[in-house]
Amino acid sequence: MFTYAAVDQDNVADDKYTDTAIAWSLNRFTVEPAFCIPTVTYEITSIVYSDATSYLAKFQSSFDVAFDSDADAPNDGTASLTATTLDYTSGDVPPGTYTFTVESTSKNGSKLSKTFTWTLIDPCGPPTNVQIDPLNVFSIPDFSIGVKHTDKYPTVLVEPNYCTFTLDITSVPYDDFAVQTFDVPDVGKFF
Repeated sequence: MFTYAAVDQDNVADDKYTDTAIAWSLNRFTVEPAFCIPTVTYEITSIVYSDATSYLAKFQSSFDVAFDSDADAPNDGTASLTATTLDYTSGDVPPGTYTFTVESTSKNGSKLSKTFTWTLIDPCGPPTNVQIDPLNVFSIPDFSIGVKHTDKYPTVLVEPNYCTFTLDITSVPYDDFAVQTFDVPDVGKFF
């Protein structure tokens, strides 16, 4: 008796566009008797982003799901997926969830499929780190009479450095300055 059943597939590990290859391995479908295993073929038939856009052309070549005797035989049933910084900054591969469909076909033409996902996390939502550059911090303005004052704003370091970031700085005037009295040696008092 021939048994042929789809097997759940492991999801690809989440990634934040690290430029690192993420490995995935096919969980072969159940086929009995065992001598029929080589008669079942596999292919990735669909790679769809959460908005239904197809990414099959972009990622299909990353998969070797053919169990054959070619030069890549040690990699049969695997994939190596990489999300690059350029994929992110160009917008070519947006953050979100991608659903992959692996389809198998038995010798008699029966087809079964299973899906698995890969989630790309926005590395800039929020950025990993935002800090004020300690070498370029706010300076206390020189409050000399008759000197025009300009504000010096800090350099903000953002990681990853390709993230866009908006920093709102509000300058608060010191309204009570005119009513303060200061002792200034050898100069006298001013109001």
